[in-house]
This record gives sequence, structure tokens and C-alpha cells, in this order.
Amino acid sequence: MRIPLFNDLIDQGLLNEEQLNECQEEERATGKALDKVLREKGFVTESALLEVLSKRLHIPYVEDLADSDVPSDFTQLVPAQFARTYNLIAVGEVAGVLQVATCDPLDVQPMDDLAAMVARVVEPVIAPRAEITALINRAYQKSSADVDELLEGLDEDDLIGIAAEIDETEDVLDIANKAPIIKLMNTIMFEALKIRASDIHLQPFPDRLQVRYRIDGILYDSKVIPKKIQEALVSRVKVMGKMDIAERRLPQDGRTSLKIGDGDVDVRISSVPTSHGERIVMRLLDKSARLYELTQIGLDEHNHKLIRRLITSSHGILLVTGPTGSGKKTSLYAA
Repeated sequence: MRIPLFNDLIDQGLLNEEQLNECQEEERATGKALDKVLREKGFVTESALLEVLSKRLHIPYVEDLADSDVPSDFTQLVPAQFARTYNLIAVGEVAGVLQVATCDPLDVQPMDDLAAMVARVVEPVIAPRAEITALINRAYQKSSADVDELLEGLDEDDLIGIAAEIDETEDVLDIANKAPIIKLMNTIMFEALKIRASDIHLQPFPDRLQVRYRIDGILYDSKVIPKKIQEALVSRVKVMGKMDIAERRLPQDGRTSLKIGDGDVDVRISSVPTSHGERIVMRLLDKSARLYELTQIGLDEHNHKLIRRLITSSHGILLVTGPTGSGKKTSLYAA
């Protein structure tokens, strides 16, 4: 950011020379942006900084984006990864001009790239980073299609070449410009995460592929996938897990990482051949899930003391056993 901005902060009594000099020294030593150093040290809040920037650049400042409506075609034209990387989201459109919220209006290149994507004139609106992130998450979550809707649009041509298209760490909310099979798999995973399922099962039958979600240890039937799509959908999952899609006679294991909004999810994948095709089980491990203390997992006082004594012992082995979804990992993390 330009020096006149910090002069404005000083003139308004939001910053003093001593604090600015201290932050400039750290900027030179660490290479961090000066405005970031100011916020980290607590000398200036983000909102104060953005308001001063708004006045200097004559760009509107919006503190709350909760009631903002993202134009319907924005999430189809702009990949979620781009919106998240540059913290850009459309908040309205007036006379063909797209109003785009940003927390860094001095970085003009992403705005130019965005204008090319949407084929419209764009104008910046300054907003806090957290507000932009929250609106991005809401917009792309809302735009994720329903499984039934995606199934209606699939035909045999959609089953070709899906294995080659995969990102290293994919955002399951990002379905813009994706092949229909990839959109379908992303939507199945998003629905599982939304209902807090621990596992996704793809169970083949003679006439269909059954999607099942495990919630609180109980397996529930969900969507029915047409048999003609089974091979392509299974191949998509195996590609995600870096498994051999040509090998269908032996069990395989794989893993991948996904993004959903700001969260990260690890996925363990297993495939087992059956008489009706390969059965897939995907275990979802949400890194952002709450970690419990040992006192919060339902132990009575006696068992709590017993486990405390066992885990501090210098020898021996402690076995944690139980059926799928019974809380083994939760207990281990708590310990």
C-alpha cells in the first residue's frame, strides 16, 4: 500500500509515528506487507484501514455483506478457486456494471482477469476479508447442483476421458467448467459433508449403483445412480485416490485431500471387486472438526482416571476398539 494511506492514519489519530516506524522496520526485516504488520501488532484494525483506503481511493466501503446477492451467473463463470485465491466476489450489478467486493483494491490484475471471465465492466467495492470469504462460501455452496439435477444431464458421451481431469487439492464447491461426472462426484461428497457423514459407500447392484452415507455409525441409503454411469463414477473416485483404474480384480487403497470452502478434508478410499462391479468406500476425515477434551467424551470419573493413568504409563499397549463410527479417533485425539 502507498505511504499516503499511512499518513492519513496518522492524521486521523489512528496511528503514531513510533508505531509506523516499528512496523516499517519489521517490514524490511521480514518482507511482510506493511498493512499486515500493522494489523498483526494490533496498531490498526482491518476495518479502520479499509475505511481510510476507501476515502482515499473514492471507492465505496461495505462492512457487512450478509444481505448481498451474488448474480446468478457469477459462480458458473468464475471458478471458486479463483474467487478464493484473490478474495473477489460479485455483490451486485447496476446497468450492466458488476460490483465486485475486494479487500485489496490496489491489486488490479485479478480484477482485469475477472472482467474478462464475466465479459462485463467491473467496479470494486471494498469489504473486510472475512465478509468476502463468508459470501464466497455461501455463493458456491448454493450453486452446487443437486445430484438428481446432475443425473438428468448425463449421457454416454459424458463417460469419456474423465480420468485425466483432476486437481491436486480440489474444492468440492467448485463445479464451474467441470465435466458432468466430476460435478456429480463433487456434489455427492459435498452432500456427505453437509450432513456430517463419516463415510460414503458406492454399492453396486445388478441394475444400479446405490449411494449410502454413514451417519453416527448407521448406514443410510441415499441417491440411486444409473448403472450406465457406474464405471465412470468409480473411475473418477479411483483417479482422485491415485489408484489404478485398469485394475478391477484386486482390492485397492488410496487417499486424497479435498477443500470445501475454507476447510480441508482428508479422504481414505478403498475399492473391493464384487460380482456387480467395484464397491467403493470413502472415509471422510474433516481436519476442521472440533477436537474434544478427554473430559468431554462421556467418561465417568473412574474411567477418566483410569485412562489418564494408562496413557501416562511408560510401558504396555492400549487398544482402542469399536465398530465404524463409534468414536475411536475422537477418543484418541482427546487423549
